[in-house]
Amino acid sequence: MAVAFKMDGISYDVIVPAGGFKRKGDMLDGPNAGRASSGAMIFDTVGMFYNYSLTINRSGNNVAAYDALYTAVTSPSKRAHTVEMLYGQGTITFSAYVSGVTDELSKVENGVQYWDNMTIDIIAVKPYRTP
Repeated sequence: MAVAFKMDGISYDVIVPAGGFKRKGDMLDGPNAGRASSGAMIFDTVGMFYNYSLTINRSGNNVAAYDALYTAVTSPSKRAHTVEMLYGQGTITFSAYVSGVTDELSKVENGVQYWDNMTIDIIAVKPYRTP
């Protein structure tokens, strides 16, 4: 499935397989939220965070693009990224960090290492929607 996403303005020549683009809306409450003695919920809404988990594969034998993406998302010197992600029928752009990355070696052929099934967890730095 050809699904576009960008990180720091760069599009990578990689494939997101069917089911590999997942988003989660996380509502964050502040310190004044909780249950009152009556049992009623008291909200102290900070906002809605949109977090994503992507599964990435190589596009054909393009190991260079896959490796470049892996290097970018695992960089300890650049923690916050500007990401453009699918949302509804369009995209949204926000600041996010990568909380984890996993992948696996699928084969070694003629001295080339082919990695696949990269999973990237992308977490919003601040809420995208606020009250």
